[in-house]
Amino acid sequence: MYLPILNQLFDEEDEEDIERWASEFREIVGSIVVLEAPLSIASLARLLHISKEDVSCRLDSLHSILSIPDRDDMPVRLLHLSFREFLVNASKEKSPFWVDERARHERLASYCLKLMSGPEGLRQNVCGLQPGSFRSEVDEGKITSHLSPELQYACRYWVYHLEQSQCHVRDGGSTDIFLQKHFLHWLEAMSLVGETNKCTHLIETLYALVDSSNSVLSLFLQDARRFTLRFRHILEAAPLQIYSSALIFAPGVSFVREAFVSEISGWIKMLSKREVDWDACRSVLEGHTGSVSAVAFSPDGQLYLHTDRGDIPLPSPSMPSPSSQRMQSSHVFIQDQWVSLDQERLLWLPSDYRPTCSTVDKDVVCLGHSSGRTTLLKVNTLWA
Repeated sequence: MYLPILNQLFDEEDEEDIERWASEFREIVGSIVVLEAPLSIASLARLLHISKEDVSCRLDSLHSILSIPDRDDMPVRLLHLSFREFLVNASKEKSPFWVDERARHERLASYCLKLMSGPEGLRQNVCGLQPGSFRSEVDEGKITSHLSPELQYACRYWVYHLEQSQCHVRDGGSTDIFLQKHFLHWLEAMSLVGETNKCTHLIETLYALVDSSNSVLSLFLQDARRFTLRFRHILEAAPLQIYSSALIFAPGVSFVREAFVSEISGWIKMLSKREVDWDACRSVLEGHTGSVSAVAFSPDGQLYLHTDRGDIPLPSPSMPSPSSQRMQSSHVFIQDQWVSLDQERLLWLPSDYRPTCSTVDKDVVCLGHSSGRTTLLKVNTLWA
């Protein structure tokens, strides 16, 4: 059925041109038939690093088997699924039209990684949002203008193509390099395109592809899964909190935190002892048995805890700084699940950091918890 149509493509072509045309056919049409979601000519060209004109030219004679819109920003679709089966059928291996499905998935995975890692790819705060911006408040046009259709495709499906290629991933390979540099950027992008709920499964898929369970990459992916599960709610709601709340409250031994510590927002710092490990107990104040019922700063700036055992003094968490001068005209406060400055949300508090009571003195926030634990945060309003 399809062979006569395809054979016409080679009419009056010499042997050298036939081989070149067949290679381009497998690259362009082979990619179209194994894509997980259809792309336009323009997006396909950018993903494959081929000129839009070349893609259009190669597809021009295939209108009988492909749905090719007049506009190059509309997706190209298969007219019949049987065309895909015809091309990937192993019995046609000697045919110039045969598409090696596994090899094609491997190339598409590579193209996706290159696109996401490139100069027009993923980066911190790709849409230029405020730290506390909710995903629901971001205009869809703004997202599309910063995350092109092909980049969105790469974010959604690079793991799928890697899995379908049946290739293993290893320390120092392209997947490892991408994750070490862009894992948080990928999580941010997945939040912006509304796909946060798929991230944990995709990380688990990657873990299953690792060569060795004792590799550094496998440890990173185990930590990445816990990191994503722990902060999934805020990642889904406010993407940029991945660089502040998630990194600030992640434990010190987190591989993800260690890899991206340079991207922690400069306007917030935790003064309290950090959680050691995901399962480790938090720092608990010694010397009392009851819960923290209130926290307050004395007029001279010293911190006291008020408990059912009396007042417990703590050392002053910080020395006066230039930023404290600005604090006289700025208002840091705790509202719902957020640390806010004036009317702007800055830092989301995970459930185990939400206070039963709180107080603020200049640029220092103290959170009191029912467990008896306290958390001290320093807000640099010159950064915020």
